[in-house]
Amino acid sequence: MELEEAIEAMKKEKVKRVFIQFPEGLKSKILEIADILEKNGIDPIICLENTYGACDLRDEEALRLKCDAILHLGHN
Repeated sequence: MELEEAIEAMKKEKVKRVFIQFPEGLKSKILEIADILEKNGIDPIICLENTYGACDLRDEEALRLKCDAILHLGHN
């Protein structure tokens, strides 16, 4: 799923706050992606911890921060 598709899905589900996980190689895009989300009315909460694939979701942390969804980004 591309970022634009993810944003549309979050808007459809009325996501207001999203917890974002980035792999090391995409961390240079953090501010760009956060800005895009904010422009679409979604509050980005950025996880700066290392992420090691799809099995490394920080769902408990996202819940504690009152996030409605997790956006787990990866390379394709």
